[in-house]
Parts: sequence; structure tokens; C-alpha cells
Amino acid sequence: IECKFLSNPTTKSEIGEVLTQILNDLNYKGETSIPIDESHAINLRIAPRHALPPHVYAHQVPFPLKNVLKFVNEEWDQTIQQIAPFIDGIHYVKQISFKSSVHIELVKKCIQHLIYYGLVFMVDIFQFSNMYTLQSKHVMIQLFRNKYMQEECLAMVVHHNNENFQTDNSHLVHDVLKLYCLMKPGITLGQIITNNQNLSSISSINPRGLVVFGLMKGFLRRVHEYPIIVHSLKTVASSPNFEVHDQQLSSHQDQSSDLMIRSSSSEQLSNKSTLDLEAMNGLADGRHSYDEICVELSVSRRELVRMLEQHKNCYTILHSS
Repeated sequence: IECKFLSNPTTKSEIGEVLTQILNDLNYKGETSIPIDESHAINLRIAPRHALPPHVYAHQVPFPLKNVLKFVNEEWDQTIQQIAPFIDGIHYVKQISFKSSVHIELVKKCIQHLIYYGLVFMVDIFQFSNMYTLQSKHVMIQLFRNKYMQEECLAMVVHHNNENFQTDNSHLVHDVLKLYCLMKPGITLGQIITNNQNLSSISSINPRGLVVFGLMKGFLRRVHEYPIIVHSLKTVASSPNFEVHDQQLSSHQDQSSDLMIRSSSSEQLSNKSTLDLEAMNGLADGRHSYDEICVELSVSRRELVRMLEQHKNCYTILHSS
């Protein structure tokens, strides 16, 4: 309108060509920039549609998929700028809130924005006491056969200072696949790494990268531990989060499945000193994971286990999610 492009008889003949170029550019590139004259141009871009980000929890860790500091400049929200330096794949949400002096609810909202734009991916707090299980054999077969996926995997899993990374990757891929196949409920990541020190490339493999890559690709799931203080196994079976029957519990224990029940023996508890467990009220109910409780109470996993061991009827539900 301003340059009279549509009404000017000399430029009317160009409208058809411009519309065709707009159509082609938007279909193939998702954006277009067409100069009309020295001062005007048509700039269009199709905004991508992303799924709504999931809820963010205090015990989750935002893992950067891209360099967050590079993308978050002075034009971004000031709160996001304030938390961006602490998004390193190690700090969990509550830590980020504390270190950045930003209220935790604002931190959660900011991280949801970063998830929406594909800058971060939420993972669990990394610990060698964590347990994982395979979810998709199809992806594992693809990892075994697809060279591109192998390169993508090794780029994240193998330490960057590994000298053999560019020369011969076959033994690395073999060892990575073996470690993935050993992951199942009841076996911690630390046990897997310790029991496989004989692998030729074990020193080159980054356990954190191993876990994150599997979670990102969707073929690995975290096996969470949910403590529950009960008077009978029937109470465990009726837990709101895990609707199973008594007869199902034994079969789950015998298989490498998604649900297992573990208990502490009374003999192990007899020599333990009594601790103040008031903070555990409402938490050890089968609905809150070890990670969630540790972050909520600001205690280590070892301290939490010590607190739970004071109860003779404390069970731990293993559930992959």
C-alpha cells in the first residue's frame, strides 16, 4: 500500500510472480524475503507449531540441546537470562532457583519456554545409584545398523579426548550397545560400569552421556524408586499410582519388568539409631520418588535410605517412566 505496488499499473504485472515465489518459498523454506523496491520488501515466515511443554519438577535437570547462552541474548526475558548460566545438564531446577536467586516457580516457567523452543530436554539427576531399563528394541537395532546414528551416539557418549574416536569406532559401538543391554530394574548404573571394567573402551565412555542419549532417543527409561511405609503388601498393591493385585507382585519380582517390590529386613534395622522422621509424613506413600523426596527434604540419597530403614515395614516400588 505504501509503495503502491498493488495499484501501480507498472508493477501490477509482477504480482503473479511475487505470489508464486511466496508460495514456493514458504513451502520449501518456511520463510521468504522479496525486495519490492529500494525501501520495501515482503518478509514472511511460518511460525513452527510445537507441542505444549510438559510440567517441570523441582528435582528434574534441564539438559541443554544447544548452547543456551548463545541463543539467550539481551532481547530475551531477563529472568531467562538470569538462569541461563546455570543450565548445564548438572544442576536441577531447585539448585538453579537457589543459585540464580529466582523463585522456583519462575524458574519452572522459564524452563518450559526453553523446552518449547527446543533448547533443553528434561532428565533426572545423574547418580550411579540410578537404574534404567530398555524400552524399544527397534531403536537398539537401528543403533546397531545405522552408521549415522552411531556417530551421533558416540559424539555424546565418548569422551572428546579419546584418540580412537575418529579411527576405529566398531569396538566403541559394541561396548556401548552391551552396556545398554545390561540395563534393567534392580541393577544400578554404578554396578554395570563396575562389573564391566574389562571392556576395552570402558574408560572412553561417559556414563552421563550414555544415559542422556538413551533418554533423548526414547529407548531408555529411568527406573524410579518409590518408598512406601505399609503394614501389609496389600497396601502396596492398592497404592493409587500402581493399581496391581497381590498375585501380580510375585510375578513382577521374578521378571525384568517395569514394576518390582523390595523391602528392608528387620534384622538390618535392629542396630539403627532412631532418627526424627516427621519430615517423611506424607512423602513415603508410594507416590513420591527418591529423587523428589531428596530434593524436597534437601538430603542425600544415603541419608534418605537411612531414614527409611528405621521403618520395619518400608517397601520400595520400582517403576520405569
